[in-house]
Amino acid sequence: MRTKIPIVIFVIISFCLLVYSCTKESSSPVIDNRTNMIIDTDVGIDDAMAILYLLQHPGLQIDGIVIAGTGMSPLDQATTNALGLIELSNNPDIPVANGDTIAINSNNTSLRPQEWMEESASMMGLDLPINPNPALEECAVDFIINYLGNLSKPINYVALGPMTNLGQVLQQEPVLASKINAVYIMGGAVNVPGNLQYGGIEDNPYAEWNIFLDPDAADIVFQSGINVVLIPLDATNNAPVTEDFYNRLTNDHTTPEADFVFEMMSELMEVYDTFYFWDPLAAVISTAQNIADIQNYPLKVITGSGDENGRTKIDQVNGNLIKVCEDTEMNDFEDLFLDVLNGRK
Repeated sequence: MRTKIPIVIFVIISFCLLVYSCTKESSSPVIDNRTNMIIDTDVGIDDAMAILYLLQHPGLQIDGIVIAGTGMSPLDQATTNALGLIELSNNPDIPVANGDTIAINSNNTSLRPQEWMEESASMMGLDLPINPNPALEECAVDFIINYLGNLSKPINYVALGPMTNLGQVLQQEPVLASKINAVYIMGGAVNVPGNLQYGGIEDNPYAEWNIFLDPDAADIVFQSGINVVLIPLDATNNAPVTEDFYNRLTNDHTTPEADFVFEMMSELMEVYDTFYFWDPLAAVISTAQNIADIQNYPLKVITGSGDENGRTKIDQVNGNLIKVCEDTEMNDFEDLFLDVLNGRK
């Protein structure tokens, strides 16, 4: 009997220590190393692919989606589609806020091609799930101001449409520029022609649509002191959706996000001879700059009237130093895009 008592005591003490250790470990705070991000989008066709990639990326915490009402989709339908995308990705509670439909100092939104607007609104005829949550009552600008004002560390900002929302924020509260670590913008054309002609504008060979729709907003962002990473047509012109990639996706779409992108690309392949990874390229580069060839250029957004309105022009005297993605390693891009969409990263 004497020999058993110490053993029993030892077992009891060991058990108590184990319980204490487990309790202490479970009560320790979980360190979240994800990057906080805001997505600013007009929810066009390629925006949807980019948004699903960002929502699925394990290294990101998407804290909100703000809708650019000056972009290539009607505001109400863009909001509904954004809510559907976060429902599809099982993130229905991410806040969605509506932006202004009027550019800061431009009437260029009246020149948006109606056909493109309708395609974006309908998501190429594809159905998205209905999100029971409504958009926020506060507007996008108020949401961003309140969100940035309460941050303890800077965040990343991805802009997939016109810069109206962020431009208005920086007009009202320029000090909030310090709360943004980097803004990744799909827009502009630096050393290549613009793309307005594809939407019926023939007298401006320089501008790209996202910048053209609100040049003053882009100019405010360029001058804000924020670290701007521009993914312009220089890079996206070298990033077509190829038949080889489509074949890979056909055999590799195992999540709801990847499946929706596959269905959308299937529709696009029926309609367009060539389609490019405009917004998906910007989204992927925002998470992996190492796949891009990035150079610094002094850029000025031309806000005056004339055939250069909306141009992102090299200006050695008045330009702001902007990081410009000139090219991308497409094999790395395609691999990462597929891996994240399919939940392998």
